[in-house]
Order: sequence, then structure tokens, then C-alpha cells
Amino acid sequence: MKLFCKNNKLYLIFKYDEEIITQVKELPAAKWDKEVKAWTFPATTVCYENIKEKFGIKIDELEGNFKLSIKNFEFKVKPYDHQFEAVKFALDNFLKYKGLNKGIAFLAEMGVGKSYMAISTVEILYINKLINNVLVISPLSIIDTWQEQLEKFCSYSIWDSLVGNKSKRLESLDRTYNYSKKFLNWCIINIDGISVIQEELKKKKFDLVIIDESTSIKNRQAQRTKLVTELFSDTPYKIIMSGNPIPKSADEIFSQYKFLDAGVFGSYYYSFIDRYCEVDYFNKVTELKNEQEFHSKMHSIAFRKTKQECLSLPPKIYEKEFIEMTPEQKQIYKTMEKDAIASYKDKTCAATVVITKFLRLSQIAGGFFPDNEGGGEYIQPNKKLERLVEIISELPKIEQFVVWARFRKEIEIIEKALKENNISCVTFYGETSYKDKGIARELFREKKVRGFIGNPSSGGKGLNDLIGATTVIYYSNDYSAENRIQSEDRNHRNGTIKVLYIDLIMKDTIDIIVLNTVRQNLDFANALLSKTLVL
Repeated sequence: MKLFCKNNKLYLIFKYDEEIITQVKELPAAKWDKEVKAWTFPATTVCYENIKEKFGIKIDELEGNFKLSIKNFEFKVKPYDHQFEAVKFALDNFLKYKGLNKGIAFLAEMGVGKSYMAISTVEILYINKLINNVLVISPLSIIDTWQEQLEKFCSYSIWDSLVGNKSKRLESLDRTYNYSKKFLNWCIINIDGISVIQEELKKKKFDLVIIDESTSIKNRQAQRTKLVTELFSDTPYKIIMSGNPIPKSADEIFSQYKFLDAGVFGSYYYSFIDRYCEVDYFNKVTELKNEQEFHSKMHSIAFRKTKQECLSLPPKIYEKEFIEMTPEQKQIYKTMEKDAIASYKDKTCAATVVITKFLRLSQIAGGFFPDNEGGGEYIQPNKKLERLVEIISELPKIEQFVVWARFRKEIEIIEKALKENNISCVTFYGETSYKDKGIARELFREKKVRGFIGNPSSGGKGLNDLIGATTVIYYSNDYSAENRIQSEDRNHRNGTIKVLYIDLIMKDTIDIIVLNTVRQNLDFANALLSKTLVL
């Protein structure tokens, strides 16, 4: 029996033996190549380990893993204990063998610091001259967040986002890719932008690819999943990041791990289904089987942490996500900002005084256009709402959450969007009757629903039913610093739980000004009127 590696494939050759053939077929990702008369596997760490374990053979050229010490690495920001542990886990996996493609997963809850883990790992690989060019694939809504994280945590890097039309993307790609050997070069692109410049990306041959929010490739039949898997099949290092990689059913992990390393769950979907899933008459996955083996394999190349497991984290964790407005929404916003009057569809909105104009700007940033008659229209599509649903879908299925929003129209559309995605929730705001408020509190307290959507001025004070929810999302902030402080403390008690607070910010809007003001314990309206706030 002979095993060798060539052209990003492992080749296993032996004399015909039915018993050995049966054993080979049991290995994930095994494929018979009739032209070379050999069994082939992707040249990945797990595939190689599977063959070694099964047949006791190895390739000497791949052995002798080299060690890196990270104790003396100068982190730009000191890591928490669990983040240091995560970086060590990643490096141990990445440096196991020479010349094989390797993939790992950071399956950590939001607030634990997945971006920090990835950035630190990548920079250590760079200073040891193992990589030079990195591609980050993320939802469009968090590309700016990635740039902010790189600015905060990087010491040896330059970066740019590949957004806009094809020519703009290519210009950024050509400028940033391999910019200089003196820097680690990062390109950041949205998942749907891959197809726009796929030929150019294929030619560039990135050393490492990161997929943030990897559930974007959970659908094995989606064109973007097939494209990403094919384009980066030979990439030496890969990282996926997710808080909850299987939001609906166990089979969603298949394509994510096929991208990382087909040696874990194999290359054939129906073999995976037969082994790990129960299905109904319509072939829809109903439940997981061989659960212990499934989780053992999934965690073999994954670092998993929850907020509550991270003892070194502070009790309150704050994150901001910057979201790009659609061109139409941006035009409406800029017109209102400049002229204090704007139109959408057949409706018009005017603001005669400054404070009213800022109120209208906040409403437009939230995705609602109010008209002069007291009605209005929802602005479609609503990227802030889409991102909210994405974040909640990433949370563990049993985790409760709180969403605070300033306006009634925002609460109504949030409730509608969550229920359309089969996420149970209750609402609590000014128009909610006293009886219904009591019912909402009880349902949430008894954990019969996952989500509590409220207005800080109505639910931000006096409620003690929200303790236990460890994720709080501010869809929008009102102008009161007191309401912000009180609403934060509805589900946080010192020394009991760690709570993640996420602010959804529409880029280049009043959202960030309001947030910065109330976080400084200033009332926005008073600061504006007293001229201590400069816009």
C-alpha cells in the first residue's frame, strides 16, 4: 500500500483487495480515480489523519510539524484568556503537517471576540512568513465592522473592502492584493460579491480565506455555496466563524465543513444524511442521530465558547455594527438632512424645526418614511432589519434576547420579520394594553417565547422579567441617556451574567451621534438645545 500527495490530492494505491476497498469506502471524501487507478482524497489535515489511523501509513515529507511560540507575540490589544486559548488552538491545527490544506472553525457566541481570534491568528502566521494575502468573506452589512476591527487589532496589516460595481471591486483588489511583502494584505468582500469578480479572485490565489457568518454557505444547493467551495478548494488555510452554524437543522453544517475540510463529514451529502440525520417522507431532516459522533467530529477542528464560559470577559460587552443604507434610502436621508423635506413614493415629509428634522432622520435610518398626514411607508429593502434577523438567527435556539427600538413602526416591523422567520417574540410599548403587557412579561419570564421587543421609554424601567437574556440589541436609541442606562440594566445584575449589547448603526447617519451622546450619559435633545452637541 502506498500513499503520496500531489497537486492538492492524496493518492492511496494498493493491490486489489475487496476487504481493503470496503475499508477505504468508509473514509470520508474517498473517491476512485479510474485514470490513475488510485483512491483519491482532498489534501487536507483530517483526510490524511483518517488514512493514517485506518491503515497505519504516513508520508514522511508531511510529518515533523513545526512549532510557533505565541508567548512573545506582541498583541496590539491584550487577549482575554479564552482568546489566547483560541489562537493557540488554531495555530496547533494549522501547523500540524507540512503542505496540507487546513481549516478550523471559531464557533463562539457573539461578544466572545471571534474577529480578534481570527485577526491574531492570521497575523502570527504572517510574521512567521507562512501567509501574505487574506480574503475575508462576510455579509455586506458588517464589512465596515471588519475594517473597524482590523484598525483596532492589527499591527502588521493593510486592508481594503471590495465593494461597489465590478470596476471598483477590481480596482480595490488590484491595489490591495500583494500590496507589499512588508504587510499582511487583507481584502474584504461580501458573499454575493464573489460572483461579480470570480475569475479575478481565482487568479489571485489567496493564502487564507475567512468566512464570517458561515451560515451564508449552509445551503449546499445555493450557487454561492458551490462557487465559494470550488474557488477556494486549494486555499492552504481556511477559517469559518459562526455563533450558531446549525440554526435550523443538522445538515446545514455539511457544506460549511466541506468547505473547511471534507475529511470531517465527507464530500457526499446523502452519505452524511444516512449517517447523522433522520428524515421524513419528503426527505426533510427531522432530527440528529449518532449525536455523540456528530459533535465529536464537528468539534475536532472547532473552538467553541459561550459568553458565560469566558470567565475573563467583563460583565457588560459592547459591540457596534455599521450597516450601509441602500442608494434610495441614502438619497431620502441626505435630502431630508440638507433640505428638511423629502419624498418617497407618493408621500412627502417636511420638518419645520431642527429637533423635528432629527426625529425624521432617525425614523428614516430605521427604515420608515413618515408623511405629513401622520402615515408613512416602510422603506424597502431594510438592511438594518435584515441584519437584526441575521444576528438573532445566529444565536443558540434556546437563548432569549431583547430588542429595544424607539418607534412603534420599528417594533411592529421587527415583530413581523421575526415571526416570519419562526422566531417567537412578544412586544411591549406604549400602545400595548395593561393586560397584554402582563401577558408579555409572563411569557418571556416563563421562557415560552425567545424574544422581547420593547420601547425603552415604556419597558426600560421597573421590569425585572428580562433577567437571563444575554443578548440585547438596540435597533435604535431614543434621545434619553436615562432610558439607555435603565434599559441596559433590565436584564443585567452585577456578578450574575455577562450581557452583550449590540447597537445597529446605519453608516453616516444620526444613529452614531445619538449613541455616542447617550453613552456619555448626556441627553441628546438637551445637548442639542444647549449647543454642547455639535453636529
